[in-house]
Amino acid sequence: MLKILHLVEFLGITGKTTLLCDLIAHTGKQFDYKILSRYGGVREKVLQDLGAEVEILRTQRLTFIGEQYMTFKRIKAFQPDIVVCWSGRANLTSTWVALARIPVVWTIHNVYEKLFGLKAKLAVLVSACLSSRVPNKIVCCCDATADVYARHHRYANNKLIVIPNGVDTSKFKPDSAACQSIKSELNLDDKTIVITIAGAFRPSRPDKDFASFIKAAGIVHEKHPNIKYLMCGYGLNWHNSRLVSWIKDSGIGRVTQLLGPRDDLHRILAATDIIVSSSQFEAFGTTIFEGMASGCLPVCTDVGEMPKGARDIGKVVPTGDPRMLANAMCELIELDRNERALLSAKAVARVAEQYSIRITAEHYSSLFKEIVAQH
Repeated sequence: MLKILHLVEFLGITGKTTLLCDLIAHTGKQFDYKILSRYGGVREKVLQDLGAEVEILRTQRLTFIGEQYMTFKRIKAFQPDIVVCWSGRANLTSTWVALARIPVVWTIHNVYEKLFGLKAKLAVLVSACLSSRVPNKIVCCCDATADVYARHHRYANNKLIVIPNGVDTSKFKPDSAACQSIKSELNLDDKTIVITIAGAFRPSRPDKDFASFIKAAGIVHEKHPNIKYLMCGYGLNWHNSRLVSWIKDSGIGRVTQLLGPRDDLHRILAATDIIVSSSQFEAFGTTIFEGMASGCLPVCTDVGEMPKGARDIGKVVPTGDPRMLANAMCELIELDRNERALLSAKAVARVAEQYSIRITAEHYSSLFKEIVAQH
C-alpha cells in the first residue's frame, strides 16, 4: 500500500481541509495516509476517524530553519512514497523532500493575482523559481487557477494540471428531513425563501466581500421583505461589530441570522433556496457547488470555476456590484415554484455528473499511482 503524506498549515474548517477529508474518505482503502500540520483544528478528529495518522507539529517557537528541519525529520520518519503540499510554506519544505528523492505534489486553491502580505508574496516568488525542479506535478483546482499561476506568477506550465475540487454528494443532497429540522431550529416558515452565504470573515483579506452581499440583501429586502438570510462561517456572528454595522445600515437585522462556523453546513443548505457567493477572488467556490448539490439555485460572481458551474441554472454577476447581485437574487426569487424546482433538479444533476468527489478522488488516485510508477 502506497504511503501518502499530506503537509498542511492547519486543520480548521476550510475548503482545503474539506477536500482533504473527502479525498481520504473516498481513497482511504487504497493508501496509507499521514497528515502533518503546523496547527490543529476541528478537522483533526475527523481525519483520525477516517483512519489517517495525524501529527500536529507545534513549531511556532522555532525559527524558520528549525521548523523546516523538524518537519523534514518527521516526513523522513514516515518514509512516504509521495508528499502532497497544501500551502506555500509546505512547498518550501518540499525542496528538502525532493532532494531526498521523494516525489512531491503541490496543490493550489486560489486565483490571487494580487497577493496579501509580504510572506505570501515571497512564498509564491520562491515557489515559482522552484516549480520546474521540485514538484512532479502541480494540481490546480480549476482552469482559472492554472491560468493565473502560469501566466501571472510564472509557474512551470508543463507541471500544471487541473483536477477540480469535488463535492460529497452522499452528504450534500436534497434532504427533506434535514430541511425541516433546520427550519424548526431556526424558526423559519416552510413557505419562506431562504438565502444563504457561507465563508470566513477576515478583515485583512476582504476577498469574500460580505459587504456587497449585505448591501444587495438590503436592496432585495425593500422589494421582498419576507426573505430570510443565513450567514455561516468564522467571524459571521453578532460579536463582529463591523458586520453588525453593515447589517444595521442595510435594514436586514430582523431577517438575518448569523450562525458562525457550523459543522452541519449540509443541513443548512438542505433548508436553503438560493446559495450566494459575492467573492472578489475565488478559485473553485466550494459552497456554491455544495449548495447546488443540495438543490439550491446559485448566484455568484464571475470568478473561478463558479460561472462554469452556474451557467444556465443560476445567475452570474460582476464582482463588487451590489445592485446587480440584488437583481440576480430577485430574478430567482420571482420564479414560480415549478421553474425553481426544474432548475434545482438540474443543479443537483450537474454536480453529480461533473463535480462529484468520487470523480475528483479517482483523478488524485490515478495521479499518485502514476507518479510512483514513473519515479
